[in-house]
Amino acid sequence: DAVASVRELVRRGYDEAVGNAWSLGQAAAVRNMMRIAFTLTTDRDELAELLDYGARSILEFSRVTASATAAMVRAEREQLTQGTHALRLETVMLILDGAPISRERATTRLGYDVDRSHVAAIAWIDESDPDAAALDATAEALASATGAAGPLSIFATAASRWIWLRAVAAPEPPAVTEILAGNPNVRLAL
Repeated sequence: DAVASVRELVRRGYDEAVGNAWSLGQAAAVRNMMRIAFTLTTDRDELAELLDYGARSILEFSRVTASATAAMVRAEREQLTQGTHALRLETVMLILDGAPISRERATTRLGYDVDRSHVAAIAWIDESDPDAAALDATAEALASATGAAGPLSIFATAASRWIWLRAVAAPEPPAVTEILAGNPNVRLAL
């Protein structure tokens, strides 16, 4: 769940400050641990040892988690900003926003001919750790069902793909049912 959350937050533009959330959790854990410790013993030495051990445990967990989260954020940010996925998403967003981008430039950046009819789809998974391969397989199966070669599949989020197919019509409902039967966790809108 934490990995999926970090990926989603980074894709929405947050940076390493995401790790600061761990400090809020750490403070709540320390307060809760102290309340519990005072109900377990009245012996001062035992209480001091319990509080010391609990505090060190919580602080170490938070330190390691915040460090791992920061590393994950950096890796996700690098993948998004330096990969072809970032360029493709940016290009699609320009088109959808009505920005003045030529068809030739969009086609080159996407590796997909935008000057024709399309069927658009959104495939997504409602799980904390989505199966990227299932989303990709769904895009390919849609292309096959419509007879379209080479769909344009954009990583919109960690759990969703925006898909365009060079097709005149969407696949028939039985074909969509068959596609989803092969990937039961995927949802699809055409």
